[in-house]
Amino acid sequence: MQRGNIDIPASTRFLQHGADTGGNAVETLESKRNEIDRIDSEMASLFAERMKCAETIAHIKKELGKPVYDAKRENAVLRTRREGYGDETTAGLYGEFIKETVALSKKAQKNAIAADDEIYVSAGAEGYTVTLRNGALRELGGIIGTNCRTLIVTDDGVPEEYVTAASGSLGGCEVVTLERGETNKNEKSYFRIIEKLYERGFSRSDRIAALGGGVVGDIACFAAATYNRGIKFVNVPTTLLSQVDSSIGGKCGIDYRGGKNLLGAFYLPEAVVTDPELLATLDKRNFTNGMAEIIKIALTCDASLFEKLEKGVDRKDMTEVIRRAVSIKADITTRDPYDEGIRKVLNFGHTLGHAIETASGLDTLMHGECVALGMIPMCAPDVRERLLKTLKLYGLPTECDIDPASVAQAMERDKKKRGKTVTVVYAPEIGSYEFYDLPADGMSEKAKDMIAFLRRRK
Repeated sequence: MQRGNIDIPASTRFLQHGADTGGNAVETLESKRNEIDRIDSEMASLFAERMKCAETIAHIKKELGKPVYDAKRENAVLRTRREGYGDETTAGLYGEFIKETVALSKKAQKNAIAADDEIYVSAGAEGYTVTLRNGALRELGGIIGTNCRTLIVTDDGVPEEYVTAASGSLGGCEVVTLERGETNKNEKSYFRIIEKLYERGFSRSDRIAALGGGVVGDIACFAAATYNRGIKFVNVPTTLLSQVDSSIGGKCGIDYRGGKNLLGAFYLPEAVVTDPELLATLDKRNFTNGMAEIIKIALTCDASLFEKLEKGVDRKDMTEVIRRAVSIKADITTRDPYDEGIRKVLNFGHTLGHAIETASGLDTLMHGECVALGMIPMCAPDVRERLLKTLKLYGLPTECDIDPASVAQAMERDKKKRGKTVTVVYAPEIGSYEFYDLPADGMSEKAKDMIAFLRRRK
């Protein structure tokens, strides 16, 4: 149908006709929506059946020693499903639909056969597995494979025996050792990695393995995301903070001109290998630094875990606490991989915390210490009382004497700002959270108020 030079899509003709003749377009619209609801309900039931079949197949494959991914079978499924689809108009869309369904089946299979010491994160095209096991560092080669070249990126705070164990397990590796600390999370460190990759002729089939804390993981992942438009990346976190937080979810980047993670990307790892035994060499401050992130995720998402933390946890037996924190973050980042919805809860304490971290000179206060301070003003009064006791139990700061103007200036550059608003997270009670969109142009005054509140705690 045409009017002048404008083509009217066939799918809208009945509406156009209805508008012209006084027909029942509204009734037809509602009828079609009801029909879609019925179809969706039937599809949901069929989808559940398909996933159960996929899980059964996974267990049989495991018993037979066969891999989950079967390229020949997958290609045949995609081809025959498309050939059996009769509507040429939507054939392309159906091809996308069945391709995504097959990908989800693979994820269901991987999740079904995950070992007790594995947490499968079904984010991205293939997903990835977090192996959480004492002694995992010594078994690194067996976990991630040795069929490609690996560049280990570490820093001078990581014990040499860890680097030796990782390299030995992988059959020998090139190593880049950065200077430790947030102030070295910059373009200079980033280009050191890029130069090594280039000089040694690394290709897209090779990989980077980050062996260190959050700073090392962020820089190494950013290098992996950008070299040759992306090479494989494995994270081997050695600090509590990186094991429970930064190694999960695929955020990476470097600081730039005072802005935290101002240059960065979302880039999922091939695998995460977490060895709780590595925490034995952490000093007290670095341990409590990681506890802040566990407290954050428990306060907003898991009341029972927070109650456990309130009673005090034994540093020598952190495996179950780490598992619960990682499982929560894995679930959140799977549901919202690009920080557009529920994943924003992980920013609890970070809007103010990042600003304090930047204003204090990055290495004066550690990241977890700043997050601890950032959480305090963002709670209901009764929640705050329990939070303060818990922070003090683990030796985290509850007071701050820093220039409010510097904090306000840092908050103005917050990368979480969207247009004219900044989304902040508030905890009305233990185990729950709320999002609020605040005007970005008023955040400077908010920052000053929050710092004044922290000062009054003295």
